Amino acid sequence: MAADGTVYVANAGRLQAVTVFDASGRYVKMIGKEGGRPRRGRYESDGILEPGGIGLDGEGRLWVAETLDGPKRQSVWDTKTGALVREFFGASAYFGWAWMDPRHPDELYCHNVLWKVDLTHGACVPYSTIWRATDPNMIRAPTPDGYGGHFRVITARNGRQFGWGMVDYSHMLYIREGDLFKPFAGTIRVAFGQYGSGIIYPVMKDLYEKTKAGAFLWQDRNDDQIVQEEELVVSPTGRGENVFNWIDEDLNAWCDAGWIYRPLSFREDGRPVYDFSKTEPIPFRGHNSNAGSLWLDPDDGGVYTLNPGQDPGLAKWTRDGRLIWGFGGVIPWNEALNLPMIKPGALYGLTMPLCIAGEFTGAACYFGPYHIFTRDGLYVAMVMRDGRSGGLGPDITASEVVTGQIVKPDGMNRYFLLAGDQDGRVTEILGLDTVKRLPGGMYEHTEESVKQVVKAQQEYAALLAKAQRLVIGRGRASLDGAAGVSRILDERRGFQARAAWDDRNLYIAFDVTTPCDLVNDIADPKLVFKGGNCLDIQIATDASAEASRTTPAPGDVRMLVTRQKGETLAVLYRPKVRDAKEQPIVLSSPTGQERFDRIEVVKEVALDVRKTAEGFSAVVAIPLSTLGWTPRSGTQVRMDLGYIFGNETGNQVAARLYWNNSSFSSHVTYDIPSESRLEPAEWGTAFVE
Repeated sequence: MAADGTVYVANAGRLQAVTVFDASGRYVKMIGKEGGRPRRGRYESDGILEPGGIGLDGEGRLWVAETLDGPKRQSVWDTKTGALVREFFGASAYFGWAWMDPRHPDELYCHNVLWKVDLTHGACVPYSTIWRATDPNMIRAPTPDGYGGHFRVITARNGRQFGWGMVDYSHMLYIREGDLFKPFAGTIRVAFGQYGSGIIYPVMKDLYEKTKAGAFLWQDRNDDQIVQEEELVVSPTGRGENVFNWIDEDLNAWCDAGWIYRPLSFREDGRPVYDFSKTEPIPFRGHNSNAGSLWLDPDDGGVYTLNPGQDPGLAKWTRDGRLIWGFGGVIPWNEALNLPMIKPGALYGLTMPLCIAGEFTGAACYFGPYHIFTRDGLYVAMVMRDGRSGGLGPDITASEVVTGQIVKPDGMNRYFLLAGDQDGRVTEILGLDTVKRLPGGMYEHTEESVKQVVKAQQEYAALLAKAQRLVIGRGRASLDGAAGVSRILDERRGFQARAAWDDRNLYIAFDVTTPCDLVNDIADPKLVFKGGNCLDIQIATDASAEASRTTPAPGDVRMLVTRQKGETLAVLYRPKVRDAKEQPIVLSSPTGQERFDRIEVVKEVALDVRKTAEGFSAVVAIPLSTLGWTPRSGTQVRMDLGYIFGNETGNQVAARLYWNNSSFSSHVTYDIPSESRLEPAEWGTAFVE
């Protein structure tokens, strides 16, 4: 009701419009048009369909929220003239699945609507509601979302357009007639519970009671799009497999459950007729999920499969089942929830094929990114960000991602990604048109080339590590926010370290990635490094010592911390002790020797270790009196932090890794003097808060 008493009434039923009455109840006019716009077919913006909530804004305009999807519409009307002022379209479902037939680049399918799109100017308007059931037994429109829907459209070899998508988790095949896509064949799944609505067509009730089948195959005999019992047969397995997982240009219906239906004949309008009593086996059996694990290459006849958790998890095959290329290690999304964020080349969490665009194909990732490959299996790029990286924007798909298509429209040298959250977003991918193959030739992979690569990677990692700033925070609590340093040895081994101090202790926090626990089994404490699995802390407690010294000076100390038989073991190495009286300890081998004025087990060191998914976290508390160091705020100290990797039992060292030291000796694991050596010139500089 308006301030002047004017009453606005939203009408469903026959009127499908908003009627206006004055304060006395006298009819004034109608907003919209009688009967509304069509439930399916050509979109008419001047009509309203199933109006629900209505309201007036501060300017006296009428807002109308419609209750139907396809499209989901909110419209604004001038109450004086009855003219449409503006309209808005929103999400119809959980996902915003969008698709384009590359032969029709001016058309886009999203939320059961055909939209006219202008890729040059970024414009998009609704053109047609492609299908809507008007009878209880009429086949429904494809579910509008990308989870149980994913409506795809192709132009078949006979020139007709066909679409296929899910209706209540059952694939259905549609043929285009003008502005409509009419269903004519597919699967009708019967399921009760979370992923199914039971018997969605009333006519099937008696048939289901007789067969108890989990799925039926339907083929329209009289072109009325309505299910009749005589049009149904039990699916070959009697379960919920979907026959129409993918449709090729010859209108063969591919099924992830391991068979194919080829057209028996064609009707005059070009639609195929199938014999559902005859299944032809194919050598591909997918996980039969709503994500769709099989798609086809229209140019070379290849078959792509996406089966996370299997080997290969992403692959291309010849049609007789010969592997062309494949990738292993494709972890299902539900098993990848605790893995790091997605980076280029990390293929875990793949969900949905992206179809074919020119020379490229790809797959969507549950966490947001999309991976693009050449059709012959070369990894090209990752587009969009992992949604867990924070923020929102055009490069974030803020939902579970089982949507997406890459498309190269006919007549264009441009590539687009069709994917979004609840929006059917169109994103142009720049740069794919510049991807070129290098000239061919012969490459021999030798041990020497491997060594060169390893060396280059190590040098690069060392430079990155040295560029990191280590701040020794004030107070143990500052460990959580302290600027740390890190090094990565390989995909299974690495560490991050942070430091803090107070009046009593130096605290070092380690987060270690390793397949082994912090355990050591070397009986001689002086040689504890030979067993590996040791936290390594090296520090120059005398700030006046020459920074470039190549041999240790008084005040240079090294502490190795590990656990033996469940107890903390901390060993302190002092190469030089002023006025030392005791006999030096000499560690020698045929390569030479290292002398230590003192090597001792220190009992005062505290260690807190906690197991993590990647290895463990540890905090070491070392009394300053043990080190002989007095920190001063605002000063610098030379030091290094590292980890010595060992085997499961801690009786064999495997590798050494340090924040700053990348010298030859720092990598040696087979020579006692080299492994024990302190190299102050290779240490980094830490800043004391």
